[in-house]
Amino acid sequence: MIAYNRTWLAHREILQDAEDALHQQCITVEEFETIKTQHPVGFYSLGTFPRLGLYLLTWLVAWCCVGLMLMLLFYSNVFGGVFITVAVLLIAALEYFIARKFHFKTGVDDALCHAAILFLVMGADDVFRLSVLQSGWTVFMVAFVFTIRYLNCVSAVATFLSAMFVFYTFLENTPLHVYTPLLLCSISLLVFGAFQRISKAPHYYEGLFTVIKVVALIFSHGVISYSLIFSNPVHHRSNFVLHCIELILCVLLPLGFILLGFKQRNKVLFRSGLVLILLTCYVFMSLSAFEQYGVWISLIGLAGIFFAWYLIKYFKNPYKGHIAFAEENEHYEYSKSVINVEQYPDIKNPPTGFGGGSFGGGGASGSF
Repeated sequence: MIAYNRTWLAHREILQDAEDALHQQCITVEEFETIKTQHPVGFYSLGTFPRLGLYLLTWLVAWCCVGLMLMLLFYSNVFGGVFITVAVLLIAALEYFIARKFHFKTGVDDALCHAAILFLVMGADDVFRLSVLQSGWTVFMVAFVFTIRYLNCVSAVATFLSAMFVFYTFLENTPLHVYTPLLLCSISLLVFGAFQRISKAPHYYEGLFTVIKVVALIFSHGVISYSLIFSNPVHHRSNFVLHCIELILCVLLPLGFILLGFKQRNKVLFRSGLVLILLTCYVFMSLSAFEQYGVWISLIGLAGIFFAWYLIKYFKNPYKGHIAFAEENEHYEYSKSVINVEQYPDIKNPPTGFGGGSFGGGGASGSF
């Protein structure tokens, strides 16, 4: 299903781990070069600024294709068909650049993927006159396929947000619409827990899983914060208990993420909690009851961030058996074994003849 070469993806992960080991002076330059030679990667990749330039240039070319087709057709009410046709051409170009030119995160493949998703959704909406709920389902299905096929983080975010939008649209038409923020928050946390427990997924999906988990955590807090800030005050007074629950969750979620992340040595939980501290401070500063305490709230938020940053620095190196974060990546363990084999080549085939026999002790033979 994946468009990219899976062997090269595995080798790329190994080289990244080997490079980290080199920076930590766990291996020498010669050993790193040996690993690099034995695990070749044929992808064509670029740096940040060339990638950004090609990304913008590819978007320009995509829109030029749309404009050119509209000019050739001399007809103004065929936007849907033109968008779908251009999207198909972009998908064909994306497959060509990946399969023949071996592009990997060069900006070209990213832009082609994003433009194809946008044009497909716009074309389907114009041709089939989709409703709001149908549009949400369309975005979800298209983004999901592109995420699985092209390992694109933006399409992964679009998949999650469109799924939440579908749930939101469905809940708004039910008697449960009063509890929509709490339900969406619960669903987001369930998504995070589900992806956290997935342990046998291919390693090349781990980056996408991390992105989805971060977005799920931020969304779970963001939907509560949005309800607190922008909901009608009359709604808050008529649902005082619900308002208090949202306010408590707004405070407890970031603290819970930080404490749980530190306890489980989980980077995603810990750093998401840091980001959400700022959002929590903004929520309290926006509430009329806490306006006079805005400066103190800001100082408390900054103090919390500096305290968490200090913990990261303090436990960067093991201290009394405690470390800041533990590696949960099974592929990373495999990479470390590869690095160890390259570092100590003499233990690849350990001797088995000991004890005076061919295999065993006390002079016994292997067939004994």
